[in-house]
Parts: sequence; structure tokens; C-alpha cells
Amino acid sequence: MKKAIFFSGLCLALTLRLPAQLLYQDFSGSDSLSDYIHTTQPGPGQFNHCSSTGAGTEVSVVRRNGNACLRLARLGANSGGFSRITDFSPVPGALMLSCLLRVSGNTAAVRSVATFRVGSGFVATNFTESNARTAARFSVNILSTPGAFELRDVTNSVNSPVLRDSARLLWVVNVSGTALSYTAPEGHIATITPGRADLWADSLLLFNDVAIQTPGQVLTDFKCNLTAGTVALEIDDLLIDLVPLRPDALAPLGTTAGSFTAQWTPVPGATGYLLDVARREDFSEFISSYRSFPIDGGSANSCMVSGLDGPGPYYYRVRARSVHGTAGIAGGPSDTVAVILAVLPVRFTGFRVEESEGGPLLHWGNATEGDTEIYTVERSQDGKRFTKIGQVQPADRSGPVAYSFADRNPLAGPAYYRIKAVEESGAVHYTWVLRRNTDPKQPELLLFPNPSRGGRTTFRADLPAGPYRLVVCTPAGVLVGQLPVLPHRGGMLQQEVSVERLGPGVYYLRLLGPVVRTAAWMIYK
Repeated sequence: MKKAIFFSGLCLALTLRLPAQLLYQDFSGSDSLSDYIHTTQPGPGQFNHCSSTGAGTEVSVVRRNGNACLRLARLGANSGGFSRITDFSPVPGALMLSCLLRVSGNTAAVRSVATFRVGSGFVATNFTESNARTAARFSVNILSTPGAFELRDVTNSVNSPVLRDSARLLWVVNVSGTALSYTAPEGHIATITPGRADLWADSLLLFNDVAIQTPGQVLTDFKCNLTAGTVALEIDDLLIDLVPLRPDALAPLGTTAGSFTAQWTPVPGATGYLLDVARREDFSEFISSYRSFPIDGGSANSCMVSGLDGPGPYYYRVRARSVHGTAGIAGGPSDTVAVILAVLPVRFTGFRVEESEGGPLLHWGNATEGDTEIYTVERSQDGKRFTKIGQVQPADRSGPVAYSFADRNPLAGPAYYRIKAVEESGAVHYTWVLRRNTDPKQPELLLFPNPSRGGRTTFRADLPAGPYRLVVCTPAGVLVGQLPVLPHRGGMLQQEVSVERLGPGVYYLRLLGPVVRTAAWMIYK
């Protein structure tokens, strides 16, 4: 995982084996520009060309506070840029481009100093491609205030609101011939029609479903050119990928009185999935913890949903996501599946688990013994595969009866329990599945200032001893950074964090340790 957050001047850069994508580069692998270029057979992190036409424009890989990025600096003459003209494979009918853009060094207002474009038939130079070869494009306007800039919809001659210093961009282009949906940066489901494009800066939608330059063009090539003005552009975490396909949601498995297992078919190119579970079909009321619930692995095809109260109905949907390094995108949702939970058999009057000094203590009741032969207590580590851990003989009397069972050798982590009642006839009845939460009471994670306006914030929490790391996600569940903290001796942990590179928006910060999972929302303005 590439650096995303800094602690006390330290940064962490981890190397991952990334799943396939059209293009991803975070520029952390080398400070040599030549390592990112292959003129004839570029890899998934390389360009066919990346250069300037003269000394008046510099193109280089630089480090800002330890973060590597590509820098295009025009000193008033010549031009510079980078391009990928070896055809993307597979050729996308729709693509999503995500990157972090920083602007500095500008003192005069100039329109369209740099242009991002996709299309086909491009050449591997700083030559400006024709409109006929360009499927879609947008440009960067600089203003007289240093660091102030706009993005421009060149085709429709519209400028965005003023942005300052940096923004994480998401550009979605659709030439597929059919409407598509995707997950917007702030988490909602957005739709884009054929021959149109959306452009986001952080959580702000700048251009919504706007007409593109040449809808009949294919999306095989990409180019960015800096051709005017005096300005420096820094580009980081560049990801170009297909809009993730929509999974097919399947009927649930293992429906009990308090849980079910959501199912779907995996889709090619996904690195994981996001699961939504709600009480309403329009997903206006989510089940706690199951909004954009992240599931790792492109081949994952199920997830157990537990802790539900009442028979429902409940509704679930699944979205595929593609995450590479600190950049990530997510597609549109599957069809919605409705779930009605099983009702607790009438012979059971309740089932609960509580903590005691001797371990988990299970309680259940029976309205009438009837011909019950035996009660079997079953336990599972994953909520799917249960094993017997004990038996209780029925009291053999009429009327309501209460039972208890203590698990004297509990699992170290979370555990799932159910009670199985076997009748003399061989009929079997089960209670719902209960999950034992072994997590201790979590400390409060405090952030200040919050909102953060200066690019820095400080987190504080009273923690037990152990190593900790901070994980930062968008509201859509896309990971944008993580970093370990130095080993902590216990007590109050306070650390200042640089969040400047994230760009303005809302973020979910989680502090993870051996026995602590605490989180807080952060607003960066």
C-alpha cells in the first residue's frame, strides 16, 4: 500500500501484487522517469511517452514530503506530457479515470493550460490530438491566485467552480451504447447515459452526464498535455480501469431467525465487493455496519449477515469494486434481493448469550417439552460450519422450561451459537444463530480540529499497549490510505496526521490494534 497518511514525519510504502487493470501508477517504485516508459510494450504501470519538447517545460518524478508523484512544470515555454497509445486491453465501452491532481506556481489566469483526453489513434508525442480522434476531454484552467484552478468541460465550454491546491478527480466516460451505474465518491449510486461523461473533484460533481466530443470513438488511448501558462501540475495515484460490472445477486442461503448469507456471482476484474443491507427497498434505512460493507477478494461470492432483529423483510445488493494501491473505483449495484427471515420454532421461547466469569453462558427456553429427546449446543467460528460442544437433557415436564449452558472452552475470537432440538420422531428444530462479540468496550477516537482546514488533524485515544495502524476510507468504502503507528506502551496516544493529499471531503478513520477497533468520521475542508 502506498503512503497516504504521515505520522511524525515517517511514511510507509508497501509493495503489493496488484490485480489486472488498464493502467495504475503511484510513482513510488522509482525516482527515474525512464522506468515509467516503454515505447512499444508498456506494462500496466507504464506510458509510451512521458517527456517535454524543450527546457521551458520540465517533466520529472519528485517527492513531496516523501510522497512520489509525476510533475509537469511549465516555465513559460515548450510543452510536456505523457500518453498511453498501446491499446487498452480489453477495450472498454466505459472507463473510469481517478487521480490526485495538485496545482502550484500559477500567478496569471490562463485557460486550458493542460488537457486530459481519451480516444484512439493517438501519437506518442506532445502533439495535440484532433477532435475526431478524441472521444472525451477536459482541461485545467489556472487563475491568478497561486494554487487556484478550475476544470473545464471543453466540448461544452463550461468551467467548474474554483478549486484550490489539490483535488482527487474521478472521470467517468461512457461510449458503451447503454446506460451504466457506478459508485460516486461520496457513496451514492450515480448513472451515466451513453455518449456522456461525469467529472468529480473529491465529493463535488462538477459535470453531470455532459455530452462528450466524439461519442462514436473507441477508448483505447489516453493522453495528458501541458501546453500553456506558467504552472506546475503534480499527478499521483493515476488509475484507469473499466467501470466494474454489476454482479448478479442470488437468493440467500442459510436463512435463520436472525441471519442469512447473501450470495452473488463474481465478476471479472473485481478486487472485492461492497454489500448493502437495508430495511427498505430504496435503501433509505441501512442495517448498522452493512452500508458499503467491504468484502475482499475478486472471487468472493457470499457474506453472512447476522445480528438481525425481526423477520424482515430485509433487502440486499452488491457492488463490485476495483482497488489498486490507494486508488479505487466501484461499479453499480446488482438487482435488489428481498429476504424474509425464518421464524423461531414455536417450541422455543427465546435464545440469548451473555458473558460470565466462566465464559459465554447460553440461555434458551421451551414453551413445552413435548417429545424432545435432547438439546445439542452447537458452535461455529464462521457462522456456517457448526460443531457440537455439549448436550442438555430435557426436564421432561409440561409447561415452559428454561435452560442454560456454559461454554467452558470458548474460542479466542468471535463465535456463533445455536441450539438444536431433536424429537423422538427424529424431527429437528433450530434456534436462530447468535454471535458472541469478544471485542472489549472500545475507546473513543477523538479528532481535532474536525473539520480540518489546514491539511492536518490530530487523533487521540486512550489505548492499551500494542502496535496500531490508521486506516482511511471514503464513505463508499474505498481505501485511500493506511499506515502503522509506532508501538504504543499504553495510555493516551496522540498523533498529528497530514491529510493534505486526500483533498477536501468526508473520510472514515479507523484505528486498529490487537484488541481495539475504534473509528470516527473526519471532514476535511
